[in-house]
Amino acid sequence: MRKSFWMVPVALLFTAVFAPTVLKAADITYSADDTVGTGSVTGTITTNGTIGTLDSADILDWDLVLTDSYGTGDLLGPLSGNNSEVAIDGAGVTASATLLQFDFTGDSGYLAFYDTSTCSPPEWFFDGDSSTNHACNGTIDGQEGVAASQALGDGSFAAESGDVTFASFTSAPPVSTPEPGANLLTLTGLGLLVLSVVMRKRYARSFPQAT
Repeated sequence: MRKSFWMVPVALLFTAVFAPTVLKAADITYSADDTVGTGSVTGTITTNGTIGTLDSADILDWDLVLTDSYGTGDLLGPLSGNNSEVAIDGAGVTASATLLQFDFTGDSGYLAFYDTSTCSPPEWFFDGDSSTNHACNGTIDGQEGVAASQALGDGSFAAESGDVTFASFTSAPPVSTPEPGANLLTLTGLGLLVLSVVMRKRYARSFPQAT
């Protein structure tokens, strides 16, 4: 019985060290610098690090400056001021480690960044499907039905085709780090191992083996 006492903490330590470590995907912040007809969009868009097709939940924040015939306006995400929302319909929005793109080929749905208080400019949206209603009361400033284009709230738009990059990331994304739980498990295993050594020494002193 005494010989097997130390096996429990050793087994826990082995599990902590050699079990697969759960990695959390690092957020990625892309830079937007886009010309849309006579207007422009600059700023940042932050995702949760998902690579592949994105939905609205994957876009965590944005800080965008839109310049068009109405002037200059800001679209701010939940972490930057929270005056706007993002809506995605379909599978048109995709992300790689360095690019955010919208696919205007076929029925791609839409991507829209829009003001939540007035449903009026500033707005920035990508329309890949003329049959889909947009997020703002079903339309966005009369541009409903203009498929395969990106547009601003003042009606400025650019006809598009294929995959169009609307934001990019020029440096390597941050390296993913182990979850805190993995580190805690490792420390727990080490602590139990030390405890078992101390207990064995005390046991040996209290019950010396007969010679």
